[in-house]
Amino acid sequence: MIQLVYIGMSLMSSSLSHSMKLEPRVEGYWATHPDPIQDEYKGKYPFPIANAEPWLGQKEFITKLKKIEDYCKSRDWMRLYWGNSQSRLDATMLGSIEFTWQSAWRWPCDLRSHYIERFNVKVSDAFYEWVTNLQIPREEQAEDDALTLIEMTTEEKNHITGRGYGPLVRWGVAFKDESTNQQDLEFWNNLEKVRQFSEQTSSKQK
Repeated sequence: MIQLVYIGMSLMSSSLSHSMKLEPRVEGYWATHPDPIQDEYKGKYPFPIANAEPWLGQKEFITKLKKIEDYCKSRDWMRLYWGNSQSRLDATMLGSIEFTWQSAWRWPCDLRSHYIERFNVKVSDAFYEWVTNLQIPREEQAEDDALTLIEMTTEEKNHITGRGYGPLVRWGVAFKDESTNQQDLEFWNNLEKVRQFSEQTSSKQK
C-alpha cells in the first residue's frame, strides 16, 4: 500500500534527530600489521588478505560498488582527510577520500580500485550483502527539486536521501510503503502532521 504525503513546510522531528545519531559501519580500514600485538590499532580492524584469483561474484560486486560511489559523488557524500594512507599490501600511497552512505556504511576510496580490483581482497559478508541488495535511487534531479521546496538543514536533507527516501521524493510528494521500521514510521507520521497543519493554514488564509 502506497501513501501520498505532501511536504509543504519545514520539518521538526525528534525521531529524525535521534536517527541521525546512528554511526555508519566501517569497511576497508585495515590493521597495520597481521600480528595483533604489533598492530597500531590493537586488532580493531582486520588485515587485508590478497588472493591470486578473483572471488566468486567479485566482478559484479565491483560494478555495483562503482555505481554506489558515483552516486555518492553526485551527492557529495564524501569526507576528505588530511594526509594519505599507505597500502597494507605494497608501498602504494593511497588517497584520503572516504565515501559514506549516511547511517549505513563508510569506506575509503581505494577499497574498490586498489584492494579488490588489484589484490582480490574479499570484503566482509555484511558489506557484500549491503552493496548487493542496495537499490540506488533514480531521478536524482527530481529528488533535489522536491527537497528544495521545504526548509531543511543540509544534515536533514542528507539524512532523508541517505535513508533511501530520495528516489521516492519528487516535486513535493513523498511515498512510503509498509516495509518501514518504527523510526521511519515516526518520521512519516511527523510529516503527516506537517501536511495537516499546512492544509489548515491554507484554508484559514482563503
